[in-house]
Amino acid sequence: MQPLTRNYQDYLIESLKDPSEAALYLWAILQEKDPEPELLLSALQDVAMALGQEKMSPEQLQEHLSDLKTVLDQPGSQGIYSLSSWLQSLGLTLSVIVNSEPNYRENGFKTSSF
Repeated sequence: MQPLTRNYQDYLIESLKDPSEAALYLWAILQEKDPEPELLLSALQDVAMALGQEKMSPEQLQEHLSDLKTVLDQPGSQGIYSLSSWLQSLGLTLSVIVNSEPNYRENGFKTSSF
C-alpha cells in the first residue's frame, strides 16, 4: 500500500485559493522581524498562482506573475501603488490597520484625539 503524501506546494496553493487565507499568509510574511525580500516575492507568487487560476486565463496569469518583479522593483510610493493595483486584480486590497500590540505607543506610534 502506497502512503498518502501530498506535495506541500500543492497543498499551499490549494489553501491559498481562499482569499482570507491568502490575505493572512501575506500578512504573516509582512510581520517578520527580519524581512527577506525573496520571501515576500515567493509569497506573492504563491498567492497569484492560487487566486489567479480562477480570475485569469493561463496567459494572463503568466503575464501577471512576470509583472511582479517590476512591481517590487519600483521605488517609493509608486511601488506601493503598483503593488496595490497588482493585488486588486487578484481580489485583494492593500490596507493599513491599527497595530493591536499593547506596546504600539512605546514603538513611536501616538494616538491623537480630534
